[in-house]
Amino acid sequence: MQLFENSEGEYYAVVDRMDKPTLVRGEYLPLGNRFQYPKQWGRKYAAKFLLEHKIKVQQDIISTAEVELSKLQRCLDSIKDWSDSDE
Repeated sequence: MQLFENSEGEYYAVVDRMDKPTLVRGEYLPLGNRFQYPKQWGRKYAAKFLLEHKIKVQQDIISTAEVELSKLQRCLDSIKDWSDSDE
């Protein structure tokens, strides 16, 4: 399965069937916009899994950015208390 983006910026999922079966793995994790999943999951469950994983990754990025922005803002606020002389 792969996620693609159309000209309007909307995502859509496409299932690419493999010619031959692969070995069963213990864990299935998406890599970027691609995801190999066991056939018994079905495409609906696999698409849901892929999208929920990508949403979690983006939420983690936002959370990390908010923490970093907060730390930077506190540092900037402390610098505002410095004197303007170069001592």
